[in-house]
Amino acid sequence: MVVTGRKTGLPRSGLVHVANNSRFLILPWVKIPHLASHILSRISKRLSSDWREKYGHPVYLLETFVDRTLFRGVCYRAANWVLTGQTKGRTRNDREHTIKTSIKDVYVYPLIKDFRKRLCSDGYVFHRVSFQGGIMYAPMAL
Repeated sequence: MVVTGRKTGLPRSGLVHVANNSRFLILPWVKIPHLASHILSRISKRLSSDWREKYGHPVYLLETFVDRTLFRGVCYRAANWVLTGQTKGRTRNDREHTIKTSIKDVYVYPLIKDFRKRLCSDGYVFHRVSFQGGIMYAPMAL
């Protein structure tokens, strides 16, 4: 499962540098070519500076989860987000492994070139993930 992971015993401080795009919707009657990828591109260019201004620290990596039963993630791929894997059909609140939900694709978008180094300095471990066009290091739970 592709999630932001951490070494045992270390603080979760690196999570403050990862922003999750939890909702993204363009209503079906809006017919503007390439609007979704254009919006995602514009947001990714200014998010870290806006975040730093409001919260006092930058964002290094964007992540989102796309429900495979409802969507294909086309706009994320068009905006150069990288598919790093799929969830196992659980929620973050499923401490007892009893909640079942649909499997989601996990997409990430690095905002800086050395995002792995910056996040790993907070105790995160990244594993190699192959994708079309090269290799990316995706955060994985240990």
